[in-house]
Amino acid sequence: MFRHLFGPALSILALGMSPAPAAAEVLKGSSATAMAITGNVELSEEALAFEDGTVFNFADLEAHSIQVGGKSVPADLYRAEVASDPVFTNGNAWCGKGDVTFVAAWDGPTAGEVTIAVFTTQDRPQAAEEMCASYSYVSAQAQVDAAENAMAAVWDDADLHFIEALFVTEPAMQYGAYTPRDNDVFVSGETLLVYLEPRAFGYGDKGDYWTVDVALDLFIFDAAGELVFEQYDFGAIALESRVRNREIMFMASVDLEGLPAGTYQLDIEMRDLNKGQSDIVGLPFTMAPPS
Repeated sequence: MFRHLFGPALSILALGMSPAPAAAEVLKGSSATAMAITGNVELSEEALAFEDGTVFNFADLEAHSIQVGGKSVPADLYRAEVASDPVFTNGNAWCGKGDVTFVAAWDGPTAGEVTIAVFTTQDRPQAAEEMCASYSYVSAQAQVDAAENAMAAVWDDADLHFIEALFVTEPAMQYGAYTPRDNDVFVSGETLLVYLEPRAFGYGDKGDYWTVDVALDLFIFDAAGELVFEQYDFGAIALESRVRNREIMFMASVDLEGLPAGTYQLDIEMRDLNKGQSDIVGLPFTMAPPS
């Protein structure tokens, strides 16, 4: 429950620097009561902050579970620093039946769902049925995580393919940072630069690391379809990373010295050594006659 609150926090490592406190989790109101009364909220270990600027501070984390429908579920149960029943700028009270003394939060049955319940009991509540009111929210971060997991599954099932392949004016230094060439006409001695982005490549499992192993083969055909140049393993990407990187690009550089004037097609085949798949892209170009 709320691993995002109590899990490792991203921090800059520096001598003498203390770890950063866990960031507040943004929760978007999903039930009619939440949208009408509290609006969106931000939940942290220290407080619950409301959309109108109201902040309800916590004193202690009293328990890690609560009874819901007769079953114990993981939850965060906080004692109020000061018991109160906030009235929001829309005129609605949080509880409306007394000062809130405890606040509990637990995950719903669907990824990203969060229930927040408020209590007016003097002693620590044992069950959700003791609550004064409850509100339902959706965790934006949990939704992102669920979407990421879904994307990973779709990626694994999809066939390897190029999503970008074009002539560029200069070598790209990073993913997406390219300038398209405005024509496909070259002269002898010029270097042909191609920017390529693959998608749905596979990953190898190397313990703590994921590997990407992709090779490129290059072919040039003349106007009659005759092969005039070929080179296997013209380029390759061999990466190891602790995460499954998806933003990967190739730069292909071809010296056109000595290629006669005429029309040609450059074919680049991508072979994924992990997934056992390939894809090919064709780029027509013209060699201009000497001026």
